[in-house]
Amino acid sequence: MGLPFELVLVDRAVKAQKSQEFIDLNPNGQVPVLKVGEVVLYETAAICLHLCDTYGDDGIAPKVGTTARADFYKWLIWLTNTMQRTLMAYFNPDRWFAEGNKEGAPQVRMRAREKIHELLAQLDTEFRRHGGEWFMGDTFTALDPYVFIMCRWTPSFISHPA
Repeated sequence: MGLPFELVLVDRAVKAQKSQEFIDLNPNGQVPVLKVGEVVLYETAAICLHLCDTYGDDGIAPKVGTTARADFYKWLIWLTNTMQRTLMAYFNPDRWFAEGNKEGAPQVRMRAREKIHELLAQLDTEFRRHGGEWFMGDTFTALDPYVFIMCRWTPSFISHPA
């Protein structure tokens, strides 16, 4: 988008995201967070939509009110609520079962892995449907970096099917 910004790294190794300063920005203690003036946003989809709606005159998202914009909304929310959530269950299975349950992690991880294969197939089908260089076809949108990151987390799923 070509906008000036200040990148502030959050050292999760020392749990900086749990500091009071960070919790004041995001009570969930998670990244990302975007602060623009008095506006503080967290949740990737909210940040993405705000940037597209406020600064997106350059085509980073389809025009509001179009079928393409509806499709953009669908895939942005799918990436956050379906794909990323399932990947988080795979990489952090301990968040999804009771402490002391020794069988919990392998079960959660196995089911998440199965689901991720289904989701990657869905993503691939949609990409091929458009037939362009980018996820929505011939035009780069805010979905492309997000799709890239989700795929970047999944190379082992492609070479080692469930």
